Amino acid sequence: MRFEKWGITVWLGAAQVAVSGVLLTALGTGEEAIRLWIRATAWMSATCFLLAFGARPLRQLWHVDATKALLANRRYVGVSGAFAHFIHAIAILSLLWAFPATRAQMQTTTIVFGGLGFAFYFAMALTSSDAAVSRMGLARWKRLHTVGGYYVWFIFAFTFLGTVLGGSGWKWGVSTLFVIDFVTLLLLRGFLRLRSMSPATA
Repeated sequence: MRFEKWGITVWLGAAQVAVSGVLLTALGTGEEAIRLWIRATAWMSATCFLLAFGARPLRQLWHVDATKALLANRRYVGVSGAFAHFIHAIAILSLLWAFPATRAQMQTTTIVFGGLGFAFYFAMALTSSDAAVSRMGLARWKRLHTVGGYYVWFIFAFTFLGTVLGGSGWKWGVSTLFVIDFVTLLLLRGFLRLRSMSPATA
C-alpha cells in the first residue's frame, strides 16, 4: 500500500498501535507506564494535528514538493491524528479504571473542556470526506472545521503549556517544543491572513 491518501491513515494508525504495544509490553501496565502511554498518544495526535492544521499555510509559505504533498493529503493526516486521539482516550480510561484514586485528580473543567476537544476532533475526522461536505453543505462544513480546528489547537496548546509551567526534565523539553510549534503555527496563520487582506495582495 502506497503512503498516500488512506494509505497514510493505515500506515500511521498501524505505527500508533505498534508504539502503544511496545510501550505496554516493555514497561508493563503500572500507573507510570500508562501515564507514559497517555503522553505518547497525545504527542502522536498533536504531531498529526499540527501537520494537518498547518498544511495550507506551509504550502503558501513554501512552494516545494513536500508542502504540496502535505496539502493534498492533509485530510488523511488529520484522520490519523484523530485515531491517535482515540487511542489516547483509551489510555486515559485505562488509567481511571485501573487506578481509581486517579479519578479524584480529574477536575470538572478538564473533563468539560477536554471532552469538548475530543468531540470536535472526532467530528472533524468523521466529516473528512466529500460525501460529508455534500450532506452538510460547504458553509457548515467549513464552520465546523474552522471552529473545531482552533478549539483543538487551544486544548493542545493549553495542555502543553501547563506541563511547561509545572514540569521539568525531558517531559518539560518535549512540551516546550510543542508549545513553540503551536504558537508558531498560529502566528503563521495570522500573518498569512493579514497579508491576503492587504491592498498589495488584493
